[in-house]
Amino acid sequence: MKGLEGYVVLIFLLLIVQARCDLSLPAYTSSILNTGLQQKGIEQAAPEKIRSAVLDDLFLFLTEEDMKTVDAAYTEPDAEGVRELREDADPETVSKLLMTPEAVLFQMQNSGAGDLPLAAVKASLKTGLLTKEGFLAQVDERMQSYGNLSESFLNQVAVSFVASEYSALGMDLSKIQNSYLLKVGMKMMLMVLLMTVTAIFTGFLAARTSAQVGRSLRERIYEKVMSFTGAEMEHFSTASLITRSTNDVQQIQIVVVILLRMVAYAPILAVFGIVNVVRTRSGMSWIIVLAVVLLSAAIGILLGIAMPKFRKMQSLVDRLNLVSREILTGILPIRAFSRESYEEQRFEKASRDLYQTQLFTSRTMSVLMPYMMLIMNGISVLIVWIGAGKVDQGTIQVGDLTAFITYITQILMSLMMLSFLFIGLVLSRASISRISEVLEEEPDIASPDRAIKTVADGSIDFDHVNFSYQGDPKNLVLTDIDLHIKSGETIGVIGGTGSAKTTLVSLIPRLYDVTGGKLLVGGRDVREYDIHALRDQVSMVL
Repeated sequence: MKGLEGYVVLIFLLLIVQARCDLSLPAYTSSILNTGLQQKGIEQAAPEKIRSAVLDDLFLFLTEEDMKTVDAAYTEPDAEGVRELREDADPETVSKLLMTPEAVLFQMQNSGAGDLPLAAVKASLKTGLLTKEGFLAQVDERMQSYGNLSESFLNQVAVSFVASEYSALGMDLSKIQNSYLLKVGMKMMLMVLLMTVTAIFTGFLAARTSAQVGRSLRERIYEKVMSFTGAEMEHFSTASLITRSTNDVQQIQIVVVILLRMVAYAPILAVFGIVNVVRTRSGMSWIIVLAVVLLSAAIGILLGIAMPKFRKMQSLVDRLNLVSREILTGILPIRAFSRESYEEQRFEKASRDLYQTQLFTSRTMSVLMPYMMLIMNGISVLIVWIGAGKVDQGTIQVGDLTAFITYITQILMSLMMLSFLFIGLVLSRASISRISEVLEEEPDIASPDRAIKTVADGSIDFDHVNFSYQGDPKNLVLTDIDLHIKSGETIGVIGGTGSAKTTLVSLIPRLYDVTGGKLLVGGRDVREYDIHALRDQVSMVL
């Protein structure tokens, strides 16, 4: 629709912001569990402060080049022998270099069994009994004996070493932890607030846009129907046109709202959710494929069963409206001829047919949501079952597992939204088709290219006029009517019920066109006039 492009673009941008905020929440949850709780708020393996002697111990596990890099990242020891990480240092680089040494040193300090004492290592290196290269080779061999430990697991052990160092320096670990939790919690709250605001504005704009679409469609249908002749009105029927102007337009409005709120949000949520799942490197990405296959199969089967009934439903609504209109407008003749029982049966049949169809579709589609929830919960149980073993092996952390479950839920929810969007589009196809039939219908009676705009006088001449409602010369309602009425003259047309008096008068303003002969007004054929100009000069009171 013209004039709504700005709303659509703004909605699209808001949906991107909303999706990005939604996708950031699992990462914050993972950070709270991994860093905030398990790591006591210590974010990295590079200590902010460290004793000079402890740093020298870590240097034993570094090559000369790496040792120089780490040494340059810290200040000179103060009076108490404590060194601080420089502001211009790269914490990520330092963390990568210190992660393994800290993990090994922490194990040596806490396990003891089967480990060479650190003092003995220093003595052996000092006396030359053990070379630096040989010692580093032993460390590598030791790390390989543990298997393929994940970086997150090594980081967790290294952070435990940093925590023990902070404790030795007298730093308040509770304060560090609370500060981190407060910082991440505030970011999470801001994201939720931003997501809520964007969702509210998106809903408002989507509702406004759909309402304008509905208004525009109703106006166009009204304008088109006003140009219809009696033949087009009989072709569509009044009840059907009412249904198309109300029920079908409303169906399109609902789909427009769903489309605007989900057409960008669901794909963004699904795509970025899959990207985030892959980034976790959990080895459980195949679960996404399983969930998508199960979900798609259910949607396909249900739609295959329900779609024929959905297509039939609109025609049944038309039928019910037609019967209702006929009964209500003809209530007095129905009572006069004691036809109440017959009309009740007609209405009951139309109502029962619609009821049974709606009941079938409702029952069929009611299975969809429980099945989707079964898939979501089953997938969550499967992830926990497989992920628990990976957590026990040190492959992933608890926070990563929680984030993985959340991402999977987001992906499945986005697929559910897309499925409902698809269902809405399929349902609206019938409504769109029915409205298009009205808007694309070309009236049989239209103004000529070079239409006459002025009626000279009020004279009316029927020149051997024939007329049939079906346009069939063999089934004429009026036959060889030859009537000449002067301007200003008053005549009376008298005849029995159904003798085509109204039909005769309806030919003058071109509510119908003659089947044969000519009808002149003001000395000119009525088909030469502009329709609006002609009808402005004709008044009818039926």
